Amino acid sequence: MPPSEEVLETLKTAGRGADNNFAQDELLYRRFMPEQLLKSGRIDLTAFKFPDIRDGKPLHGMSVNRQKGGGNPEYLLLDHSGWGVFQIAVNDIPTPQYDAGKPYDFRPIHLPEKNNYFHSEIRCFDVAGLVDPEKPLSKEVLDRWRLRMQMKARLAIRPQQCTSE
Repeated sequence: MPPSEEVLETLKTAGRGADNNFAQDELLYRRFMPEQLLKSGRIDLTAFKFPDIRDGKPLHGMSVNRQKGGGNPEYLLLDHSGWGVFQIAVNDIPTPQYDAGKPYDFRPIHLPEKNNYFHSEIRCFDVAGLVDPEKPLSKEVLDRWRLRMQMKARLAIRPQQCTSE
């Protein structure tokens, strides 16, 4: 069923600017494929892609939608029928992470898109600022981050099928 006009209007940026004030208990939502829901009820580590890839290029972080301002986890499924959505609170983002004693800070940044005001990314920063997605973090840091994200993530919307081990 296509989204209502009201939902489409809610999603539009319509002159609203970015709001980078994230409450610690604000929820962030991310969709995942049905096969990424494990029989244990956890979400597979592959759902925690960092950085995301769009049009063949890495984004600066992991794409999510925010709750503040009316963000609804169902909005992520408007064009992905049958998928699921997990949620994680801002204060549950595992940060800092260390690599060879160097701290990395993961935090959400609000990046509204024309037809998705709630779009945000969880991005990684070091002491110099935003980490360049072309120079990825070590596998150890990313694996540790994904595992901790997996432990904190909660199912918001169950996908229509569950087939993975």
